[in-house]
Amino acid sequence: MPRIALSAVAILLFATALHSHAVPPTLPHIQPFALTGSAYVGGFRAGEAIMEFDINDDGYSVRFNAESQGLIRLLFQWAFELEVEGTLEAELAAGLRPTVYQSRRYHRDGHVERHVRFRADYAETVLPEGAEPYPHPVPPEERRQVLDPASALLSAGLVLARTGRCEQTIRVFDGKTRSDLVLTDLGVDPVAGSPDPEHLPGHDKQCTFRSHRVAGYSDRHMRKPPVEGEIWFRTHVDGLMVPVRLQTPTLIGMAIFHFELPAS
Repeated sequence: MPRIALSAVAILLFATALHSHAVPPTLPHIQPFALTGSAYVGGFRAGEAIMEFDINDDGYSVRFNAESQGLIRLLFQWAFELEVEGTLEAELAAGLRPTVYQSRRYHRDGHVERHVRFRADYAETVLPEGAEPYPHPVPPEERRQVLDPASALLSAGLVLARTGRCEQTIRVFDGKTRSDLVLTDLGVDPVAGSPDPEHLPGHDKQCTFRSHRVAGYSDRHMRKPPVEGEIWFRTHVDGLMVPVRLQTPTLIGMAIFHFELPAS
């Protein structure tokens, strides 16, 4: 998949660390569940994905796997996986605290791995043995009060379900770069305004997003405009909403990502 389209997936999965002054949430009891997804770029099927959630009294874990499909696979063979574990913290506005996060992005020539270790409110990148430091290090102050991408996705759904509003500023750290993801309200029940409403029955909330680069990027990338688009959320259980659609424009057409809730 082209790099810009892959970046759009990253926005959904790499949104880290809510910084909110909302009342700490009452966390729901949620049975393990999985979201299955597919991606289209410029009208072509680009890939498939599955995201597994396990949330219980002892903590939570999220695992995500995705790989290219169809014609895109012939041109841009790629795969991506991540996993995170953490604890539930009702006294925090975000509702949870990650402990360990790691991701791997595979391509034709090998793979890129990122590993983040969390201690209290501080995130530390753990480089593979023998690896060179990143050329644009993220300052320590920008690695405080952050969540890994998958934890942020879960936290955003908890906050949205509790407040009923998209308005959130999300501090993003993926082990190499820091961004601020800003969610804002677009409307309720976006079915009527959707470009393909027959594929969006029962959606509850539509948000706009804009991702602002903060640190860890080259000067050239810092000068690029923020990545923006829209995210649709739907209630999974009381106390939790999950993303079911993301769309963002790219140089080769609209990138659209669908996620389906479990049948039950």
